This record gives sequence, C-alpha cells and structure tokens, in this order.
Amino acid sequence: MNTKLWSVLFVVCSWLSANLALAHNESSCSGVSVKGFTETPPMYLHESPSLRVLGKRWSTSNELKTYFDQQKKLLQVIQEQAAPGEPENVLKLASVGDVMRLSYSQPDFVDEILKEYFDSVDVLTGNLETLISPKYPVPPDSLFQMNSDPSLLTAFRNSENHNYFSVMSTANNHTFDYPDDAILDTLAALKEEGIWQSGIRTSKQQKPYLVFETKGIRIGYYAITTFVNSKETFKKSKLHLNPMVEGIEPIPFAAWKEGCEIDLSDTQRVLKQMKQDGADISIISIHWGEEHDMYPQPVQLDIAHQLVQQGADVIVGAHSHVPQPAEICFVNGYEDRLDGALADQQKAEGCVLRTSDGKPRKAMIYYSLGNFTSYSPFFWQQLGTIGELSLVKQETDAGAVVDWFAPNFVFTYDHVDNPPHGKRHLNLLNNYIVRGCNSTRCPETTKILVGSLKRHLYGESLNIWEEFRVTALTTYVALKEIIYWQLFSSEASGSSDG
Repeated sequence: MNTKLWSVLFVVCSWLSANLALAHNESSCSGVSVKGFTETPPMYLHESPSLRVLGKRWSTSNELKTYFDQQKKLLQVIQEQAAPGEPENVLKLASVGDVMRLSYSQPDFVDEILKEYFDSVDVLTGNLETLISPKYPVPPDSLFQMNSDPSLLTAFRNSENHNYFSVMSTANNHTFDYPDDAILDTLAALKEEGIWQSGIRTSKQQKPYLVFETKGIRIGYYAITTFVNSKETFKKSKLHLNPMVEGIEPIPFAAWKEGCEIDLSDTQRVLKQMKQDGADISIISIHWGEEHDMYPQPVQLDIAHQLVQQGADVIVGAHSHVPQPAEICFVNGYEDRLDGALADQQKAEGCVLRTSDGKPRKAMIYYSLGNFTSYSPFFWQQLGTIGELSLVKQETDAGAVVDWFAPNFVFTYDHVDNPPHGKRHLNLLNNYIVRGCNSTRCPETTKILVGSLKRHLYGESLNIWEEFRVTALTTYVALKEIIYWQLFSSEASGSSDG
C-alpha cells in the first residue's frame, strides 16, 4: 500500500475509534489492582469480534501500553540475572500455551531440533485444548469442537520413549465439547504417556491440584478455566471440573465484573493447601481473556494480582491464541534487591504487592503464550511462545527458599504444508526461518511480522501507525492462506474424485 492509502486508512480508523470506543468502568478494587487502568481503549471497526480473527486486536489504552513497556524493560534486566549455584542444581521450567488438535496420525510432526531443546527442560507444562477420543470424529465436523488424534501427545516422546510433558491443564472451554466417555479417554491417554493433569477429577475425593518433586524442588500445579462452551454437556457430566472463576463472561467482555467482585476463594484455599503439602513454588494455569487480543484486559491484571497475593508464583494464561506481554510482580519488598533506581521505579510504577506472611518473593505472569500447536492458517496462531524460568532452591536464615531467574522466551512455529488437514511441522521459529522457509511460503511480510512479535514481547509497544500496518499485513497473509487452503482442498478433492 502507498502512503496516501495508509493515511486514508488512518483517518477512517481514527474516526471509528472516536465513535466506537468501548468504555471500561473505573476500577473500584482499592488495594487489589496495582494501578487502575481507567483510560478508554479504542475499538476499531476492523477489530470487531467478527474481523479480528484475521488481523488480531492490537489496540488497547495508552496507559496499559506504557505499563507493559516498563514491564518489558524490567524483564530484560532480570533476564540477565543468571541463576546462582551449580548448573546441575538449576531446574529448568518451561511453559507452553494451547495444545490444539491434530487431524490425523502424524507421529513425526515435532522437529528434532525442537526435541533437542526439550531435552534440556526439566519440567514442561501446557494446556491441552482438545479431547483425545477414538469414539468421536477426528477431525470433528465443526471447527469449534476439539478432538484429536493421539499422536498429538505421542509425538512428544523423547529417545527413551518418555513424554516431554510433565503436567497439562485439562480445564478450558473445550473440556466438555463431548460427553464424559471422551473426557475419560483423554485422561487415559495422558496417563498412558505419564503426563499428570489438573482440571478434571473422576471423584470429589481427588485433590484438584498436584504437588510433585523434581531436582529437590516441590512444584504445586492447579488448573482452572473461566467458562466452558457446552453448558449442557457440562451440566450432564458426572465428572468434576475444578471450580470455575465465575463472573467473567466470554461474550461480551464489556460485561466483565471488576476484579474485586470475582470470587477467588477456591484458588485461595487450593494455594494454601499446596503450601501445606510442601510446595516450594505454586503454578496456576488459567484459561481466560478474549480470543485474538494482543493485550490482556485490565480485569485480568486485577485477577492475576489477587492470585499472586494468595500465593501464586507463576501464572500461565491461555485462550487468546496469540502471545501477550508478560508481567513481573514483587511481593513483600523483593523489589529492594534491584538496583536503587530500578527499585524506586518499581515502587512507583510497577507491580508491588504485600501479603500477611511477609516473605519476599517475585511472581511471573504469562497472560498468554499463544498457541503451541495449531491447525489454523493464520500466522499469529501458528506462532508459539515457550516461557522459560530457571528455578533454584537456596538456603536462607528463614530456611530453604525457591526463587526463579533468567526468564526467557523461545519462539516456535507450527506450519501446515498441505491444508486444511495436511502435514504439520512444529519447529523452533528461528530454525524454520533459516531452514524451512522458502521464498514463496515465507515472503518479506512474514519477516516483518516476526519482528513485530519480538518487539511485542521485548520492546516498545507499536504505535497506531505501526499497528495498522501490522494488522493490514496480518489480514493480507490470512486471506492469502485461506485462498491457498481452499484451492488446495479443491485440487485435492478433484484429484481424489478422478
């Protein structure tokens, strides 16, 4: 597009912003939110729910962008702080986002280079956003129902035939897409792979959380969701879903309650129980937010901060299917361990919380790591983000304390060669660009979008002009992929008929 056309687009969208903005009520959650984000976020026509699947929604309030810009600078500082002690005493925790369905058996869809990376990981977590049952269609008749071939899990076995995944969440909006027998099949598939799960219990007597030990560190893990798609199947189920965080409606998000109005007493009870069971560090997996939003909603920050105050050390969000900036919170004076100027900045502008136990710690909040595996033709949904933390147990005057260091993002890419249900290839993004990206399937636009991804998570937020440019490129690539998929499907159907 030329400059004149971009200018017209800018003016039109700016006018739409002024006329279509959605008001966000000023937070009344005194003492819960670190800072009330009261500025009205813009809402553009091309970012309406029906269109944002193509171009995604980049717009948010300037104050939220400014806040995350400060958080990204903080992330870079802490990223340079290496874990103390000997390397063999460091536990590498890696978290991925949504693990979406696989349409047919593809035991080799995970690249060997990615497997080599996972060989260095001690604990791997993810959100299993599909059922795995031979009793129901694979792929499902609907794009919005989730059932997968079992190779979605078995493809992640290492050379010793052990699965890389340690634990997965089964609490998400697709958990009840099919009846109980499909859910039980899924639990059996996870058990067969030696993967723990939190989200579904077969009896009320089962604990809704896990506490397991790796390298002398006891990790607590608890998975929750904010809604399920099929309320009827959910009502008929005899299984037990971990208590949902009620009060957050999937549509419309303008009707969300304030963070302090949402009942989080169940998570508070569970976090307390995990600590009593000896958890050194507590992970909460939460399925929340709005699909295709590049930034979390302010109420999600309210909820996250409450969870940290309750005892969460790592929060792993899912559902938006695109990567969102992360946040670091300091509890009970941990910020004083930073350099003087940075500590002062955090106290004035950052996430600084207090709890009654008085123990200093910090918490990592991944609002969304995007998709890890994806059947979508859309670039941003094929991108994945692995959140890395290095955990170390240290002896202090107050006893043994686990802390995390060297936060890092590792990017992945799940590409479909023969759409719509063709061969998938999950790779490290850098490896894909270097080795697997030819000129026709990886044009300059893709490299621009990759640059936007890294800036989105590490650098300064895009300005309005840059957002429009990225949105236009994203929409262009998405439409091109849809056409390619349709043409390929037609050719494949025609050749099979012949």
